Amino acid sequence: MTIYDVREISPQEQTALDDFERLIHARYPDATFDVSVGGEPDGVYLTVTVDLEDSGEVIDHILDRLLEVHIDEGLPVYVVTARPVQSPAAARPKAPSTVFESPAPRAGPSN
Repeated sequence: MTIYDVREISPQEQTALDDFERLIHARYPDATFDVSVGGEPDGVYLTVTVDLEDSGEVIDHILDRLLEVHIDEGLPVYVVTARPVQSPAAARPKAPSTVFESPAPRAGPSN
């Protein structure tokens, strides 16, 4: 995990970050994590880089804990998902699209 500090992370925020990392790594062992502080809104941001077609699956997986962190604990800890720059999922070929073209007009007989 890479941490970019602008302010100190509280022990409660660190516990939430550790929980998110543990939950995500259990399902997505190749995920990588970066932590930054600040942003809009002000808070602690955990960026999860994972090679998935739908990175929203990561949020679905941790949603219960995320709601606890925000609502019950009142902590400004946010989770952001990203795909790797050279993502194999992004490089997978898409289904070919069908293109219909009008036939070229035929030249008529010359008079």
